Amino acid sequence: MKNFHTITSIGYDKKVGVNRLALNKYDIEARTRLIKEFNSINANISYDDGGTIFGSLGGNKEESIFIGSHMDSVPNGGRFDGMYGVVSALNVLKKLKNNGQINKKISAVDFTNEEGARFQPSLLGSGLTTEVFTKEFVYSREDDQGISFKDAVSKSGFMGSEENRAKRVKPGKYLELHIEQGPVLEHEGYQIGIPIGIVTMVVDEYEFFGESNQAGPTPMEMRKDALVSASRFITEVRDTARKNGNGLVMTVGKIKNDPNAYNVIPGKVMLNLDIRSPDKDIAFEYSKRAYEIADKISKEEGTEVKHRNLW
Repeated sequence: MKNFHTITSIGYDKKVGVNRLALNKYDIEARTRLIKEFNSINANISYDDGGTIFGSLGGNKEESIFIGSHMDSVPNGGRFDGMYGVVSALNVLKKLKNNGQINKKISAVDFTNEEGARFQPSLLGSGLTTEVFTKEFVYSREDDQGISFKDAVSKSGFMGSEENRAKRVKPGKYLELHIEQGPVLEHEGYQIGIPIGIVTMVVDEYEFFGESNQAGPTPMEMRKDALVSASRFITEVRDTARKNGNGLVMTVGKIKNDPNAYNVIPGKVMLNLDIRSPDKDIAFEYSKRAYEIADKISKEEGTEVKHRNLW
């Protein structure tokens, strides 16, 4: 348990949570610590060209097993999110090493930028290592400071070879232990559960355009308030998801209000809508419905709306 608490404490502040965004100084520190732990058991260490880390024991590649998760976090994230899966995999390797019985290749894996909090979209590391995403696409992603994913991986010291990708190794099995980020298991009184599927995630960007004017001299009936349109949209998509049920969730977690002054009517609002459903068709259907909602509200408020799919 010592290494578990040591690694999970990196980038953690009990007042705000974890800020171990992909390839920032805390993520690099955690990765460096993980490498140290791998070295302590003489594991074979490799990186792919997206910075995903593999620590392996055993040599039978025909029956390889991957166990892992991610160590990067969202802003102010949970201490054990992702970390639980990586450190659990590390401890499996240590236990097997101590027992001296390894008849298959076992790899502990840390995927890069799984959360997508720094580089969008999510799952860049796992997407590249399984070759769902192309190298050109992944390397072109930039954070809010204009730093590319490629440059961040290179600077971190974890840039490896595409020959080390999971797609080339072709593991026979993959296991990921993960804490429940939501409240369902605890609410229903269970300690552990097994996922029955993976949700489809659709992320759309919306821009609402109004007319920016001073708050004092502009009558209420003559306003074209972009923030009012955005606010109504946020509430209506929430209500739409509630009515559907069936695991559909719709979330607006990022919003930019312009000019963002207390005494100025907002002229432009940008926001991202995150839609998730176990049913792929439902996710895309409600992406279309969301735009219909935005268009209706904008016409009623005298504003305009543009939207595009991000992923």
